[in-house]
Amino acid sequence: MSHREASNRLLLRARDHMARSFRDPLDVPALARIACCSQAHFSRSFTEIVGESPTRYRQRGDVEAVPNCFVKAWVRPSSFGEAS
Repeated sequence: MSHREASNRLLLRARDHMARSFRDPLDVPALARIACCSQAHFSRSFTEIVGESPTRYRQRGDVEAVPNCFVKAWVRPSSFGEAS
């Protein structure tokens, strides 16, 4: 397995954690620990993959209540770091 694949798998763990606890505030230090990387690297990677920094995400504020399946579909990236 390449370094990139291993890194992506760890980032997927953090993403899955976010999906399971999407109502909770983002805890970037905890998410970085799940992904086995520094907070700075995690934030740069989260921004590249999702297109939005954790800070910008938090600034959006509360979201309206919608079914979990819709939330997961809307926030899941269509590619994993491969989009330009």
